[in-house]
Amino acid sequence: MNIKEQLLSNWYPMRWFMLIVGIVLGYNYLANGAAISGLLSLIILFQAVTNTGCLLGRCSPSVDYQAKTDSDLDDVTFEEIKTH
Repeated sequence: MNIKEQLLSNWYPMRWFMLIVGIVLGYNYLANGAAISGLLSLIILFQAVTNTGCLLGRCSPSVDYQAKTDSDLDDVTFEEIKTH
């Protein structure tokens, strides 16, 4: 996926909400000089614009689910280890 596609596609409601929150925090930084608002604004705006981060539960890694069959268990071998 190229950068233009990433910036212009998949604008779901949570992404719009985070963009608005980032803009509001940025305004708070400019109006009041609150440094924490400026930092949070940059982080949230970056996540909203690039569609990265934990927006809408996307922070969990993708899991490749494969159906396990009984034939997979037939290939298991065990080795007995005896101690004295």
